[in-house]
Parts: sequence; structure tokens; C-alpha cells
Amino acid sequence: MQCPSCGADVPDDALFCIECGVNLRPVATGETTALPKPAPDAIACGVCGAANPAHAAYCVRCGALIKGPVPIPGVTMPERLARSTEPLAPPPPTRRAGSPRELLGLAVFLIGFGVLMLARVSIWPGILFVVGITVFALKAMRGQIVEALSSVIWLFGLGVLFTVPRLFWPGLLVLIGLTVLLNMLRRAAARP
Repeated sequence: MQCPSCGADVPDDALFCIECGVNLRPVATGETTALPKPAPDAIACGVCGAANPAHAAYCVRCGALIKGPVPIPGVTMPERLARSTEPLAPPPPTRRAGSPRELLGLAVFLIGFGVLMLARVSIWPGILFVVGITVFALKAMRGQIVEALSSVIWLFGLGVLFTVPRLFWPGLLVLIGLTVLLNMLRRAAARP
């Protein structure tokens, strides 16, 4: 049988597509039949325990995402999997402490804080300026320019507003308006 949604080949008795997870039989009525015996390389669903083909991404019975092969009791796995000591999926990449981005962020923050201490200005708005520059540098290095601009606008804007309290409410409205404009520009740029 073929999935009506994605066209994948699925077992005839499947209730859900093994590629996209779509429900293949929304209304199940009538006589029930026994499922055929699972193939030697079948994998079990971690949710309902149903046998699935080795290449299935979604369970044929419950539609749950199959994260990795689970041996079915009484069914032998292929010899290469049974003897393998390597993980079936590559481990997630580990993040090294002290990566260049983290070190840059720390350096920018420490330099900014040092300049802030030398300038003998009010600490609270000054910290907002230093954090704004740090966040901008880190996000810009990741290529997230719009998010970097949004962060620097808010942090610098709040720093200015805390310095001049009479401008707080109108300034807050300006910051919200600038954020809306940046989001509109980002969405417009993302459209094909």
C-alpha cells in the first residue's frame, strides 16, 4: 500500500505512515485480523510495542516517532547490529567550554565593565549598555543580525530611559514600535 500523503510504501496492515506519520485508516470498523509475524530486522515502537520495518521513522500502529531500533523479544536482530558496540545514532555534538564566541562575549563584557568603572557613571544604565554591546557581538557572530539589533535597541533604549526617567513611557512605546518594525522586516525578508 502507498501513503496517500507522501507516497511512501507502507505495509498493508499499517495504521500510520512510516515516513510522515499520517493516519492511514481514520475509521477502523469491522473484523480484526492478526498481524503477520515481524521480520527478523523489525524494530519495536517505544510507545505501543508494535513491530515496524527497520527503516520506519513512524510507528505503523500508533504513529509515534521511532527514535531508534529497539529489539523485539523473541526476534533476532541482524548479526551486524547484534555484534555492534557503536551507537546507532551519532551522539549530539558537545559544546566545548571556552569556545571563541564565549571568550569574545566575556572579553567584550569585561572591557565594557572596565570602561564603565573608569568613566564613573551610574552603574545600572551602564550595565545595560555593556550587556547590549556583548549580546550584539555574540548574536552578530552567529549571523543573527536582526535579533542582535533587537537586543541592542532594547538594552540601550532601557539604559537611556533609566537615565532620563521623564522619557520612560514614551520611550517604551518607541522601543515596542521599533521591535514591531524589525519583526516586520525579518518576516518580509524571509518570504520568497
